[in-house]
Amino acid sequence: MSKNPTTQEKFETVISKTFFRSHPKCKNEDERRVLGLQQILLSLKDEIDKKGFKKEILEDLLLRSKEGLTALLILTGISSETLKRLITLIIIIDNDELSKVVYRKEWLTDYDKDNLEAWSDERIA
Repeated sequence: MSKNPTTQEKFETVISKTFFRSHPKCKNEDERRVLGLQQILLSLKDEIDKKGFKKEILEDLLLRSKEGLTALLILTGISSETLKRLITLIIIIDNDELSKVVYRKEWLTDYDKDNLEAWSDERIA
């Protein structure tokens, strides 16, 4: 007869079989990245507090910081994947009113309708 596993045995199975484990090296890298993003966001807050909210501040952040786009996505609660899907949708729809709202002519300069590819983070930033 096979006995049913105890709650403790089930817990240990889940912990031992799960794909997410914290490796010390990865944990340190993740902590450094999170702290870096936190610093970017705090600096952004300070700059906006001093100068007021201006689009140039966000543009500068995207140009000067490798993690600027990530920081802005965190701030807005939008994932990178969602942003890429929105960009693709805007490109495919090709609606005049939507194009005006998102300033499509300003950022969509080399569009090949027959060869649509997902945009990379680097291209977005």
